[in-house]
Amino acid sequence: MTLKKRNLIAGILYLALIIPGPFAYIMIPSLLESQSSIINYVSTHMSLIYLWILLDVLIIAIEIILSYYLLKIFEGFNKKLSMVAFILRLAVVAVMIINVGFLFNIVISNGVESLEMIKNHKTFIMIWQLFFSIHIVLLGYMIFKGLKNYVKYLGIILMLGALGYLIDSLNYFFIDNEFFTLLGSFLLIFITVGEISMGVALLLKKIIKT
Repeated sequence: MTLKKRNLIAGILYLALIIPGPFAYIMIPSLLESQSSIINYVSTHMSLIYLWILLDVLIIAIEIILSYYLLKIFEGFNKKLSMVAFILRLAVVAVMIINVGFLFNIVISNGVESLEMIKNHKTFIMIWQLFFSIHIVLLGYMIFKGLKNYVKYLGIILMLGALGYLIDSLNYFFIDNEFFTLLGSFLLIFITVGEISMGVALLLKKIIKT
């Protein structure tokens, strides 16, 4: 397979994550956390948990395939760093798989363990964000250093966005400060722009070292 074709497939996969991601990581958790009684709500709306599981599994499947294609694309930039980035993204997938297990526990318990499992799910999202932030920094660095055209500045956007993920997770586990909450949220704007731009750049076959 040519590098341009790998770019195309990776771009499609990258942009495909835009659909399930917001639902699985923002909308469904926010909906559940807004309920006065999460246990009662979940027990009468179990279909929402089934949807959540489906979305998580879909994201995992896309991530596994995307990880391989990103490895093959970035090998031309830096073989060692691309392998480290690949391992980090697989670590993200491993944590996501654990999260699916938490959701299955909600189903098995008929919602009784929903409070604890939803909290665990959020905690493990923060864990995979730590791995993912370093992964994105490596991709951003390789893009900035390896490309000669305007797309190289996408690398800076990605690295700034990765800092948002890192601050978000560290604030959740260790700091719990309003300033860092706002700072993390602000920097996550960069990751939103960067990830979408990355998908488009791959789709247009621009992530190729000349």
